[in-house]
This record gives sequence, C-alpha cells and structure tokens, in this order.
Amino acid sequence: IELFRNEELNLEQLSAFTVSDDHAEQERVWNSLAGSCSRQAHNIRTALTEQAIRSSDKRIRFIGGFEAYEAAGGAVKRDLFDDHNQGFALDAALVDALVDAKLQETADAVTAEGWAWVETARELPHHRLSEFTRVYPVEIEPSEEVAAEIARLEDERERLSVVIETGQAEDDDEAEAALDRIASEIDALSVEAYQPSDLERAGAIVGIDYYGKLEVWRGLVRREASGLMPVAGGNADTKPTTGKAPALHSAVLIEDLTAQKTAAIRAELAQNTHVALASVVHALLLQTVLTHASDCTCLEIRLTSQPIGNSMKNPEGNLALEALAVLRERFGDQVPGEPAAIFAWCLERTQDELLELLAFACAQSVNAVQDKYDFRKQARVHADKLAAALNLDMRNYFEATAESYFKHLSRDGIEVAITEAKGKDFADGIARMKKAEAAAYAENAIKGTGWLPSPLRTAGVVSMGAGDNVECDGFDNEVLCEAAE
Repeated sequence: IELFRNEELNLEQLSAFTVSDDHAEQERVWNSLAGSCSRQAHNIRTALTEQAIRSSDKRIRFIGGFEAYEAAGGAVKRDLFDDHNQGFALDAALVDALVDAKLQETADAVTAEGWAWVETARELPHHRLSEFTRVYPVEIEPSEEVAAEIARLEDERERLSVVIETGQAEDDDEAEAALDRIASEIDALSVEAYQPSDLERAGAIVGIDYYGKLEVWRGLVRREASGLMPVAGGNADTKPTTGKAPALHSAVLIEDLTAQKTAAIRAELAQNTHVALASVVHALLLQTVLTHASDCTCLEIRLTSQPIGNSMKNPEGNLALEALAVLRERFGDQVPGEPAAIFAWCLERTQDELLELLAFACAQSVNAVQDKYDFRKQARVHADKLAAALNLDMRNYFEATAESYFKHLSRDGIEVAITEAKGKDFADGIARMKKAEAAAYAENAIKGTGWLPSPLRTAGVVSMGAGDNVECDGFDNEVLCEAAE
C-alpha cells in the first residue's frame, strides 16, 4: 500500500496481490520480479498461483467446474477484484484424482465393449499416434426383416422427396419433418460394429480434448501387434531386416528418383483441375474431420485452426459455434471414417460438392480474434474485408444483453454505449444505478434496435439500429467515430 501511495505500483498491480493473503509470499514475488517489464499484474498473479489451477483449466471444466471440486472438499482462492468470481483451485492433487476417477468410469464402460486394452490420459496423446495403426467399424449385414424395413423406408423417402420437389405436398413442413424422421429411422437400423478379430488386438484411449470434453479414441492397434514397427526416421529401403535381401538402392539414389517423381506429379497435377481440387479438399479434411490422420497426404498444405471457444465468455450459447457444430456433424457423417478411403471418395465428388467441402475446411482457419497483445492488425483488416465480402450481419449471431455484454462494462462504459445507441436522454441516471441495474436497464433500452458493440462491426460501417447502417466517413457524432476507429 505504501508503494501504491508513492506511485511505485499501479492499482492493477495492487489488485493482483489480493489473490494471496501471505504477505511474505507477496514480498518474495515483488522482489523476484525486479524490473518494470516483469512486474505486470499478470506476472504477479501467475507467480502467486504457480501451484494453483485456474477455473478455465480444462481439467476443472471436465470434472464439472468448481462446484464439483468444492463438493469434494477442495479449497478455492479467489481474487478480490475478479469480476467473474473464477478463482484458483489450490489442491492440484485432488483435481487430478477427480479427473482420473471420471476418466476411469468411462474406461470401465469402454473395456466392457471387449477391447484388448483401454488406457486413460489426462491429455489426448496426439504425439503418440505414430505408435498405432487403426481399425474401423464395418457395417453389419441386417437380418431379412431389418433389410425389408430399410427397403420400405427407402421407397417412402424417395416418394416423399418427389412429392416435395414437384410441389405436390399440401404441407411442406409436415412432409420435410416426415423425411427427417425416415432418415433417422434408417440410420437407427443401419448398424456398424468392430469385428471380433479387431477387438482382440485393438484398444482405446480415454482422454480429455482441448476444450475439456471427454473423448474416446477406439480401434488403436499397437504397431508391434499389427506387424509394423514405429517410424524411427530411417529409410526402410536402406535398412533390411535379418534374413532379407540387401537393399537395391542407396538413400542418395532413392532421394534423387523420388525427387524426379515428385516433379512429374506436380507437372501433371497442375494441368488437372479436378484432381487438384480433390487433393486439396482431401488434405484439408484430414486436418478438420479426421485430425488423427493429418499425415495421410503428400500435399504440404497445413491448415491452422485457432481454438476460439476459450476466448469467449460463454461459448456454449454462441450461435455461430452452434452453426459450425451442425456443419461439422453433417460433413463428418458424409466423409468415410477410414483415412485410406477418403481420397478415392473425394475423386468421386462433383466440383460443386468439392467446393462445398473446401469452403467448410477453409472456414476453420479464419482467425479475427484481437487478444491483449494485438500482433495481428493487418490480419484483422483483412477479416473486415472478408466479412464485407460475405455480407456478414452480426445481428444474426449476437444480441447485446446484460449477460452477453453490458455486465462486462463499467457503468461509465454502459452510459457511453446507451448514449451511442439511444441518445443522451436514455443514458441519464445510469451513473446513479448499481452495476447490475445499469446492465439490465441497458439491455431493455437497446432491445430490438440491432445495435452492436464496435468490435463486432465491419470497419467503415457502424450499425445504428435494425436495418440502419451509417458510414463512418464524414459524420459528426464523436462517440460513433471513436467506436468505429
């Protein structure tokens, strides 16, 4: 407090120290972070909670949040100035024990499926994929009765499709609902299962994905069990096993010949637009739909997809993420589950189908997130141009409510926002309200106007209300110009 009074540290730094009530530890951290660059609030908070686990940690999300952790007797330390009341779990051993117990519960159920082995992992072992090959479920031949029922449903689906396409249906919504119901019934009757011989040699890993959700990888076969050895970086053609004929080609000759083959493939591919498009789509699908098989392509095209859910305060309620999930499920159902079959499947698609798949895969790489470091200014300029080319209207995906926006502003910020959206008369009195009252008032005030916070607007155009867009260039409202900038 004395340092704060002497302006040797700011309020943000002072607030960071409230995450701990151990004064000796506070002084140790302050002295260890000598230098103004190191003594940022984030560094102070991190140093004071080195052994603690944040509420945003995927392990906490996996076990059901702090409620489950505290119900098990875990202690939580919260920052006095944390608006979201998130805090830190102090008992890392208890967190790991709760994670292991939940993973083991699923592992027991997976073991009952008949796998030769089942492992649990707090982190999904992407780095271990080279240790395994993979087996996949096959479609089970239906009984005569089931086959007859599937045939009947297929005939009915075909009949309804013709009725809808020719406009003969009295009620399109009812006919389409019947069509969806029939598709669900056919899916339910079409059964896939792993072959008993595969179950005897394959296993599964139960783990946690990037977002803290349970994921099970089934059908993993250790390479030694499949007769294949892990890739060690050497060239198999130059290292014959005992008892086999010596290698015919040296490593240098193999490199030369395959370089010539690569050049020939490039020359032919450059002149075959359909195969080129199918090849690009194939490479991208392996990185978006079947991520465990991303190395099953010779194209050195790499798609980077930034996980954006962690940057959102409420990803579960985001309409855009829901739309993407629907698309992912749709394309995931269409794409073969076996990596080796995907390329042939892509070659069989029409150009329109390939372009649709390309758009889906391409979309996963978009990143217009502005973090606190903001190193990607030029990329965000392009993101605005992309949004304009798409005629993006964020009002279809976002509405400013107390929960989604206003409760995250200060009262002054709420007053500025309402002044901009509705005028100064509507903003009078906000300064005298409590924060929660001001947020609720703001939600009611702008409801139905279509007003958007400035970070959601496309550069150069400011949304004023439902259907109203005002160009930033040349208008007089200083608040709006500043927001647009």
